[in-house]
Amino acid sequence: MPENSLDELCNLIIGDALLLSMFRVEATPVVCPFKSPPFSVIYSRGYGDCKQPPSRADSCTDDTRLVLRYQACPDVSGSEASVEELECLATWRDSSINYLVGRLHHKMATTDEEMYRCFVYEKHDQRYLVAQSGEATCSGMTSALEGSRVIRLTRVETQHTRCKFPSWVTQHYHWHSLDFRHNYHFSHRNASLRISSGTNEVETKLVCHTVVSENSHLAKLVVHVVSGCDGGYKCMTILKRDAHVIQMYHSTLVAHFIRM
Repeated sequence: MPENSLDELCNLIIGDALLLSMFRVEATPVVCPFKSPPFSVIYSRGYGDCKQPPSRADSCTDDTRLVLRYQACPDVSGSEASVEELECLATWRDSSINYLVGRLHHKMATTDEEMYRCFVYEKHDQRYLVAQSGEATCSGMTSALEGSRVIRLTRVETQHTRCKFPSWVTQHYHWHSLDFRHNYHFSHRNASLRISSGTNEVETKLVCHTVVSENSHLAKLVVHVVSGCDGGYKCMTILKRDAHVIQMYHSTLVAHFIRM
């Protein structure tokens, strides 16, 4: 074969040739690019924006996943209620375009062709514009405003970014229950707590949302709780019994935080 045959063959590929997308089935997930959920969601399938009732995107304990809870809008064609779990697999930037490849887990997706989707996204202050492909390909995806489904994610809360657990708790980053069944790890920024166990239980993440009251031995807080991809809010009371002993009490989980 002449040395220039390969170059000649490559030159035969025209600019508008079909782009083939290949996704590794056993790919290791990556951290999703949509920072600091939860988000309010407005979405469209080409027949108008679905705004009411409000849809929502929540975090999962694993930062490589995001759960999207879509609501159906009675006056918008193409809208339907569904819960979809997005598993982020790869991100990259091509010129000025941000791409994400993900796998959507929901009851209507049973094959790879139905689960793998390509996304183009843009970040604007506290919100993201996201376009989703209609098939398992990135072909034709060039704008965050055009896709099979166009999504607007808006961060619904910023207060928790200023909330921290008491210093007399976080001076020790690691705690454990008296029976050693559960481990408690506070982040270095003192804003989040991860609870794990030695069994196969799902790890639980608590993020400080609001400090209701605090003194040198007692703190009452509202925390955002995520276990797996299920989340909500709890009231929490922390008592300091000794420098090395604390007690924690918490309420039942509620879906939404209502400011009093």
